[in-house]
Amino acid sequence: MVTRHYLNKIDIMTLMSFYLTCVPDCTLIESKLPIFPEKNDIKSSNIFSQAEEGKIISNDDKSFKLNFPFLHDHATVKYLKDSKVMFIMRGLPGSGKSTIVRSIQSTYPISAVCSADDYFLKDGVYNFDPNKLGPAHETCRLRTEQHCQSGCPVVVIDNTNVKRWEMKEYLDLALRTNYVVVLVEPQTPWKFDARELARRNKHGLSEEILQYKVRLFQDFMPSYYGWFFNEADSRYFLRMGRKLVEECVDKIPELKQSLLAQFRRRQVYIPAHTDAKAIVNYFRRQNGNTLIHCTSKFLAHGRVPCAVDYHLRADVQGNCGKASCLTVTSIIITERTVGARVRLSKQQLQLFDKPEERERDELMAKAEESPSQEFASRGGASENMEGKPLRKQFAALELSSDDKSTMKINPFKLKNGKISKNGSADAKSINESESNMYKIVRSKPFNNHASLKPLCKRKEVKAQPNLHMMSASRFGRSAHITLATAEGIESRQTTFDILDICEVEAECPFEGRDSVPVLGGRAVYLGEGMCCIYLYKPLVFGSLFSGHY
Repeated sequence: MVTRHYLNKIDIMTLMSFYLTCVPDCTLIESKLPIFPEKNDIKSSNIFSQAEEGKIISNDDKSFKLNFPFLHDHATVKYLKDSKVMFIMRGLPGSGKSTIVRSIQSTYPISAVCSADDYFLKDGVYNFDPNKLGPAHETCRLRTEQHCQSGCPVVVIDNTNVKRWEMKEYLDLALRTNYVVVLVEPQTPWKFDARELARRNKHGLSEEILQYKVRLFQDFMPSYYGWFFNEADSRYFLRMGRKLVEECVDKIPELKQSLLAQFRRRQVYIPAHTDAKAIVNYFRRQNGNTLIHCTSKFLAHGRVPCAVDYHLRADVQGNCGKASCLTVTSIIITERTVGARVRLSKQQLQLFDKPEERERDELMAKAEESPSQEFASRGGASENMEGKPLRKQFAALELSSDDKSTMKINPFKLKNGKISKNGSADAKSINESESNMYKIVRSKPFNNHASLKPLCKRKEVKAQPNLHMMSASRFGRSAHITLATAEGIESRQTTFDILDICEVEAECPFEGRDSVPVLGGRAVYLGEGMCCIYLYKPLVFGSLFSGHY
């Protein structure tokens, strides 16, 4: 794959308004999941050493910091070199995009930079023709599509992308070809200073034109922020989840009966003798999207409370394009959703914001103090609610929220095919996500199944004797990956299903509860159509923090 070098660009919006300039295309990057290095192997986070990386350092490069994790974080760079990521550049001429693009090319030798300006370069001479803007951008789009279809790990779209519609085709292309998108804006202090931009840009744009473009520049929020798996691990995990659901439906009659009853309520008739595969087919991925993710905050493009505050947080913006590990502890199956529970690290918890958790905690606290008054004030029939589990009472309420509950460890051990309570907590196990930050883990039972061979090389750690269960009341307990949902069910339903399961785990000590051995762990039927597969040891996957636009 040949690396394309960054060329001079002109902004489309200005050209269309002033017939003077052309819009440079945004940056898109993608790569496959590499193995994270051991902590001892990371000698320095500075990957811009001229001797090691061959980076060209110019006077402009020294005038501001290239403070992006995909450029200076060693683990992130290794991850992206073996994933599929699309960097979409955003910024006005003279704001510093060229320096960032050159640094990306230097850091990722196997990359492709696509720009509409390439169309006007003939024999090394740039000759812009405003009448050919349409063909120029169509050529840029086609070239980008070719690189994405070929699986180029890093694709950069180098245009100004002042407004969202200018990058929509690239966002759609990334979704179709399973690329994680990272939007990149220069961090220079003059990026909206028209006078300084006029002095620095190489296209001869006047201060008046640039001032107009500054007014046009549009900040937009994603639908949500989260940690995204790459394509290889997404496909692996989806296959693994399907295999586990089939096994549970085969081995747990109560679960099968509950699912069939739910199908009948939804007027979907499936004969009782139907095999597990037909039942599992009832659960599907929404919109056919292959990449799976763990949501940190749902923003709805700014239409939910506190969305703007979260979007503008320095730690959120600073983590965009940064790789980290997600630790999966168990798989949940309900009548509505199939999901994986995730244990977040301390650093990841700082980015996690789920209002549903906080709302549930507040309602639980109020209901425990005076359940009759609380539910009567909300129009509920308190005499019918009393004595029922809190999750039953919550079913009558509309929930939405976030959480900060105290970590409460509730460990369990496997004994004679049953789950029994273990008296003490293993702090080492609780913090395993952080201690294994640079290890990609696969459970041996998974590797023994031919249909579930790992798609990438993985490091393994010695199997743990204890099942890994999520604490019933801790901040971040609803962190999850939605694997599939029943027809007509939204992905966010997984959050409520996991909160319900956490409540069941808090109510019942699991003593004497039957468990069934399944691939990589033990499955426990919790009643009411809920089943949880507790893994013998957690699975740790690489992920990339970014937004979904």
